[in-house]
Parts: sequence; structure tokens; C-alpha cells
Amino acid sequence: MKTTIIKIGIVLSCMVMGFTPIAKGQIYSSEDCFYARAGENEVCYVVKFQGSKVWLKRDYHSGVRHNLAKSKNYYENEVWYDQKDGVDMYEYVPSMSTSQREVYKRVIKSAIYKAGCYSCRFYPSLGYSVGCGRHGYEEIQTYYVAFSKDKSSFIEWHVDADDVDKEIREKEAYTRIPKQDLMPKAANYDFLNE
Repeated sequence: MKTTIIKIGIVLSCMVMGFTPIAKGQIYSSEDCFYARAGENEVCYVVKFQGSKVWLKRDYHSGVRHNLAKSKNYYENEVWYDQKDGVDMYEYVPSMSTSQREVYKRVIKSAIYKAGCYSCRFYPSLGYSVGCGRHGYEEIQTYYVAFSKDKSSFIEWHVDADDVDKEIREKEAYTRIPKQDLMPKAANYDFLNE
């Protein structure tokens, strides 16, 4: 009886270990990270890592410092929504990720315009059409971000869907600014003792 229970326990353990999905490579972090363009020290992105997703929020240096003055956990407590208040959500791309960087992407799509549809709009003077969404969507661009494993930097770029050569466009590098460098500094009143 004991050996049967042990065998069942071993089989169950193997099943659990064999079928448990393991998230390899994705960055997990309980704190938000702050990034500036490489060579600069003005924050332009706040980033949240959440398993297979990464959230980038465009923000200004002065705004970030002001928010951190309110609460050092201001951004950790803030709830972000995709495409709202400067926030964009990216999905993990394991096939592009390397031993140096974890890659995430965001696909931009547009509603397909169909001539003769009463809901689709065409503006002849602008040469511009707007699809209603009932005829499907087509990819326009794909935006990528590639974070270093230690989150010290990331690279941002995009590729146009209709570009046969898939040329990398607007590649930009960013470096992390430590949160403590953004926190308010205590006033120095040493001059009162002079």
C-alpha cells in the first residue's frame, strides 16, 4: 500500500512539473523603471514589467519628479490602460529575444476601407480613407522595444508593414535612471550655521 501511494505521488509530481508552463526570459519587476534617451538625464518613459507584457508611459521629467514627491510609490500604485494617458502595452516576442535582450512588440492596425460601404469614409481632397472596422483590419506598423536583462537600458524602433526589406526605422536607445535620483532632495540649511 505504501509503495502504491509513493508511486502515485511520484507520478503526480512528474505530471505537475511536466505540464507547468514556465515563463522563460520575460522580465518581472515589482517596481516601475524610469528611462531617459541615452546620453541625457531627463526622464521620458516610465515602464512597468508584467510577465509577458511591458507597459510604457510617456511622461515628462518634471511631471515624474512632481508625482514622486507626492508618493515614492506613485507609479506602482497607478493603474494603467493601453492607449490611455500616454500608455502603450507591448507583448513579449520569444522568437526575437536573445541572451542579451528581451524583445516586446506592439502591432498598429488600421480598419480596412471598402468602397461602397455607407459606414466607411473617403476624403477626396485629402486622399484619405477611414474604414468602419466591419471589413477587418490590416497591419500598418510594428513597434518594438528590447530591454537588457538587468533593465539598465532598452532600444526602441519600428518597422512598416508594407516595407519589403523590413527596414528598421527611428531606432533610439534609452538608459535607466535610478528612482532615488528622481526623488525630492532635502533642503540644505547648513548656511544657517555659518
